[in-house]
Amino acid sequence: MATTTPRSETRPGIARQIRDGLAPILGASNATLRALYTRIALLTRLAFAVVLALVGVRILFKVTGANETASFVRFVYRVSGVVVEPFHSIFADRTVNQHPFEISSLVAIGVWAAAGFVFVRVVRILVAAGK
Repeated sequence: MATTTPRSETRPGIARQIRDGLAPILGASNATLRALYTRIALLTRLAFAVVLALVGVRILFKVTGANETASFVRFVYRVSGVVVEPFHSIFADRTVNQHPFEISSLVAIGVWAAAGFVFVRVVRILVAAGK
């Protein structure tokens, strides 16, 4: 069983250093900064959920052969294309019922979900440093 050595009271953790460094710059108390970090985490989750939902709708539209001239379909393709494009060259597209199935969109969902999770965890670490 692994044991951990207690952290020296003279050397605070990096999260606490960041939090303590931001308080004077923003002119805010630690409680205010914790509330700010919490809001950032919630907004981050919302933003990533919207992006992932758009990519999911993109996959659905591609597989079902949605009309690409429809304005909503064009909007979904245009917005989701920005987050899917970096992953397009990883895998070749497959066809399902003569419609494209973008495996790269699935990869994008996984990568962006992981990125959102990591970002929210970092924000939580910063919030926990103030407790």
